[in-house]
Amino acid sequence: MAQRYDLASLAWMSFLAMVACTICWMVVIPQLMVSRAESSELGEARDDADAIIQRFGNPEVDSAVDSSSGTTVRTLTYRDHHVRVAFVRRTSRRAPPTWKLSGFLDLERDAVVEGAEALKRLNSTWR
Repeated sequence: MAQRYDLASLAWMSFLAMVACTICWMVVIPQLMVSRAESSELGEARDDADAIIQRFGNPEVDSAVDSSSGTTVRTLTYRDHHVRVAFVRRTSRRAPPTWKLSGFLDLERDAVVEGAEALKRLNSTWR
């Protein structure tokens, strides 16, 4: 009878160990991986304005203005493509300030342009 209780206790402890490992695998390890990814991103924060310039070349006009809400807005104007690309300044204590894409504007209508249309315009000459 004593052996039966020992086997039941071992089985129960094994089950609890498996549950603990599963919880660790599902909760703790993903959090560790996210924190590592964040720490690697902090050193090399992505700047959307630089990415646009590298991909589509230097714009005809590159300007930054402080808005009434206190946010700095940067615009890149590509007159040949009839597109203005807008960015907002993103700041963090852990990373250098970067420009984050805010949207695209049509130069003629001063209206918002969808991303697909803006990409189409930037990749080709405007007709």
